[in-house]
Amino acid sequence: MPIVTRTGPGVNCREPAPLDHQAFHDPLTGLPNRARFMSSFSDALSSAAREKRNVAVLFMDVDRFKYVNDSLGHGVGDLLLAVLSRRLVGAADGALVARLGGDEFTILVTGNRPDMSARLIAQRIATALDQPFSIAGHELFVSMSIGAAVSTPRDKTITELLRKADIALYRAKADGRNCFVAFSDELDALSAELFDLDNALRHAVGRGELLLQYQPIVDLKTDAPSGMEALLRWNHPHRGILSPADFISMAEESGEIVHIGRWVLREACRQTVEFQKSLAGVSLVVSVNVSASEFRQPGFTDNVAQTLSETGLSPYLLKLELTESVLLGDVPGTLEILSELKNLGVGLSIDDFGTGYSSLSYLQRLPVDVLKIDQSFIGGLNREETAGPVLRAIVALGNALGMEIVAEGLETRAQVEFLGSIGCQFGQGFYYSQAVSPDAFVHLFELPPVVVRHGRNRKRLAG
Repeated sequence: MPIVTRTGPGVNCREPAPLDHQAFHDPLTGLPNRARFMSSFSDALSSAAREKRNVAVLFMDVDRFKYVNDSLGHGVGDLLLAVLSRRLVGAADGALVARLGGDEFTILVTGNRPDMSARLIAQRIATALDQPFSIAGHELFVSMSIGAAVSTPRDKTITELLRKADIALYRAKADGRNCFVAFSDELDALSAELFDLDNALRHAVGRGELLLQYQPIVDLKTDAPSGMEALLRWNHPHRGILSPADFISMAEESGEIVHIGRWVLREACRQTVEFQKSLAGVSLVVSVNVSASEFRQPGFTDNVAQTLSETGLSPYLLKLELTESVLLGDVPGTLEILSELKNLGVGLSIDDFGTGYSSLSYLQRLPVDVLKIDQSFIGGLNREETAGPVLRAIVALGNALGMEIVAEGLETRAQVEFLGSIGCQFGQGFYYSQAVSPDAFVHLFELPPVVVRHGRNRKRLAG
């Protein structure tokens, strides 16, 4: 007899299941699968057309789910999906919840006002996800992007309504994820625009449209640059200069981020060698962000070594920045890669510290040189009484572990002075300089360490 794995609370066994259940239910979550959902959807749409009423469909996926798989492994990802599915069923309040595959879920909404019910379900899902998930010893905070579409007399097929929900989901992701978007006719035109942007991004490296700008990392005691962070920009042929917020999520989802990441590393190393030639006697360390997908690519360390060799940059002038989620997932594998990079002489940074799921026991084992405090903590100095003590604790932790501390997002002299007083050594942000072109970056060294800009109540290295 066929068997199916049950994933309910407290259940960890395999038991016989009828053939029809196996054929129409997902073995991981126990939810209806794509075939069952499409059949139910077809029946609901036909019934709604006869009775001159509407149905709605929610189309959703887990924000940055790939990071969970890349960082913690597919086993943890599967466990997360199994637990998540139970929360979705609770939030759906009787509506049909199905898993289409991967981290994609759908909910079929019927009734008198399916549009209102869809919004209420989306709100309940957001509330259900407020509480973290405890999975295999990890505390995971999860959000979902949700798109919705309500049937109209023009929607004759399931495919058409699902297409609309998918367009709304795409817009929810473009709006920063963790939100709900309902389909509208205006979104139809936008979806074509986003498709064109996605297609253009796949050719951006080959067409020479990407560029790097550099933001100085400054010694808080001397106000003099000690290094810089390479920041990616896309010079789109029709839309002008785009920041990473406009296209990085798209690159991550398409896998293009690996190709882009290799270009960024090579260009940053090449440009740093040029800076050395222009700034005789000045050696600056360049920091380069590395995505989870790039870090997990086979041969990543070899690519770094080859890039350093071909550009002629000393490995001691390169720091790779990785987020907590990348560093603290699959610790044995991560430690192996980090050790290989350290053997090259490359520096390592934890970027956006405080926004992930740190473990102090793991943190002590990681051969990391720099801890970068996320700018959300810095901004909190102006708004929250707790920000100061939290920053003191982070800086004390970094110093105790022998790390350099860099504060991101500095905007005022008061922030600089406070961070310096608690032991933070370096900072970057608009207080000193925005990210600038390579030529403008060289000109920073023609200025005094701090330049007062008239008419603005802050000091900066450059405008």
